[in-house]
Amino acid sequence: MTRMNTMKRTYKNIENHNCKSGNNRRTLQYFDIMDDFLGKKPYMTPLVTVSSSNRA
Repeated sequence: MTRMNTMKRTYKNIENHNCKSGNNRRTLQYFDIMDDFLGKKPYMTPLVTVSSSNRA
């Protein structure tokens, strides 16, 4: 695995952890830089989400 893939995985894990309520915030030394670089990418923030709930 490349270093960039490892950094992406770590960033995504921290993002997922921080978006859940009740969790203590985690951070990364270069989180702001990674957020600028990766935060707007579709694999980090989906363009569209689909709900599986049934509207009755």
